[in-house]
Amino acid sequence: MNIIDNRIEIWPQPPRNFATEPATWNALMLAGLLLDPTHDYKFTMEFTITSTALPSGTTRYLLDPGSPVTTIFGAFYVNNGGLTCSCGLFKSSLVDQGEIAGESITLIPNTVGVPLALGIHVIECYAIGNSLYASIDGSAFVYAVSTIRRADLSILTKTPVTSHTGGVNKLEIFDLTTSEIKWKYPSRMEFLRLTTSTNIDATQDSFRIAQVSLAGKMISNVDLRGKVSDYTIGLDVDLVPLATPGQHQELAGQGTAYSAGTIAIASVSWNYYNATYGAFTVSTEVAGERIAKAFSAPIATFGRHIVFVTIAVDNLSAVTTIKLYLDGTLLGTQTAAGVPIGTASSSATNFTFMANSTIGSEGKLHDGVLLNEVLSEQAIKAQSHLPITVVPEIPLTRMEIIQNNVRAGTIANDYAVGDIIEVAHSTYGTLDFEVVGFDQVVLNDPLLTHSLVLMLKTSRIGNMMYDNAEPTNPDIERASNGNNRWAVSNIQQWLNSSAAANSWFVATHTYDAAPTYANAAGFMVGLPTYFTDVLAEVKVTTPLATVDGGGNETTVNKIFLPSYSQIMGGNDTVGVRFTKYANDTTAANRIKYDATSTATLWFLRDIATVDNSRNLHYIAADGAYYNVTRAVYERGIIPCCVIA
Repeated sequence: MNIIDNRIEIWPQPPRNFATEPATWNALMLAGLLLDPTHDYKFTMEFTITSTALPSGTTRYLLDPGSPVTTIFGAFYVNNGGLTCSCGLFKSSLVDQGEIAGESITLIPNTVGVPLALGIHVIECYAIGNSLYASIDGSAFVYAVSTIRRADLSILTKTPVTSHTGGVNKLEIFDLTTSEIKWKYPSRMEFLRLTTSTNIDATQDSFRIAQVSLAGKMISNVDLRGKVSDYTIGLDVDLVPLATPGQHQELAGQGTAYSAGTIAIASVSWNYYNATYGAFTVSTEVAGERIAKAFSAPIATFGRHIVFVTIAVDNLSAVTTIKLYLDGTLLGTQTAAGVPIGTASSSATNFTFMANSTIGSEGKLHDGVLLNEVLSEQAIKAQSHLPITVVPEIPLTRMEIIQNNVRAGTIANDYAVGDIIEVAHSTYGTLDFEVVGFDQVVLNDPLLTHSLVLMLKTSRIGNMMYDNAEPTNPDIERASNGNNRWAVSNIQQWLNSSAAANSWFVATHTYDAAPTYANAAGFMVGLPTYFTDVLAEVKVTTPLATVDGGGNETTVNKIFLPSYSQIMGGNDTVGVRFTKYANDTTAANRIKYDATSTATLWFLRDIATVDNSRNLHYIAADGAYYNVTRAVYERGIIPCCVIA
């Protein structure tokens, strides 16, 4: 006897009007606390909008993320246009919300002024590494401004609430690291409950929406009274945390397993036992009396588990044997003299899943089954694995798409000189990298033939020294004014470092000295991996002063300052003039502004003259070129990089 009825009716649209009957997602809050903060996840939500007949600007919550965001996932829309989703795996990029709030992404700005269309919509949100991006109805992905992983998810204590005119049809959390569905709505049991009229409740003959007070409860039409049989109960269930005596959750059965005053049939509960252990209590009727057995498990045994209970009736020996398995492991056996006669308390009228709870928040029943036979231990072990499905295809990030188009030689169809690619930096905020040229550098990888050259448009990094004074250097100029050799400069090392503060500086020669910014983390530390992963190494050629042997030398860098020839033209051996500066040679085109919109001086990377060991080329605040700035001076830092 399997109570699961396969005669599934058509899924109603929507399954539930949350605007008239708001839902509290206790099980989703618990699922969030059980996620591994180091894993990658995909969140998928399908929802239906059935009405926009609300005042303009009214906010409707698909899953209320709270303010500040303290849920694992949330989403809301505004009736006059606008859609936002959030993820608690990340800390907010908003300074005023600090450690508390999760990160949010605006999928549709509320300035659009066009409400979401009636009908079904799908949000897909990915949390991969330090990247958070999302899409609505298959549109292009939108990326968070800043993404910093949260190490501790215990702060995500808010239970999300749904209140919108329509339905939440589907919601899924998929662990991309382990290839597991960690949480799903509707589960198989919820799907049956929401769509089947034949096995839900003996008093109901038509579609029945979920109860508000017991959102997971499913009352079947199965009545075990008057029957004498073997039984197997199988449950795929989220066990909730237990804190105090008396707390319990009825998982399945006809009648309550926990209550000593109830004669139940094939019932099991999860309940508090002591400060160290929780217990599964199995209760069934034998010879007209209540027989109960507590099978202890560590109290920390919360989260998603597979629970099997077998009740074997031996009529010849007049013995009833109860066994309980947790995730395929036998926890214990209880033998009782006698056999059932098929009676139960008057209140125990139907076999029910997820009945009353005193814990304050229900766990989630993903699947459940009742069989009128005893499964073998081998069969139970074979079915005691959480479902693993095929990993969904992870969409390419925006940077990966750019990289693919660069390699195909088609990037100029998408980007023109002067276009901006914004990249979030954890220290300097949003960096506006400007497209300044195509295929104008020498790549270190000979297999790569095309490149997209980017250069910071705004001096958001601020003013920094090129290289600090080297007091022990016998070259008097470098002893007082710093070293103008790019390969050993402080700025070259810092720009290309992923080391922490006070760790990135390593002396590159006998006389090297740490700069004033040695206590700052390396520049690349703050760049997101989705950006650094697509950057290519470049062979950077720079002139040498006579004291260093003259001629040119080549370094391999991912981040570099532009040379004189790349901005002003001239010596192509140390860099072809970038298209942006070849197309417009005016001084105005070379002006750089800092974060306060003030024009600033900025360094070029190469020496001013071969007979000088301290001076460098630079661009003045008015865009004019000069060649007499010293390495130790603090000037604007305008780095370049290449996607290839």
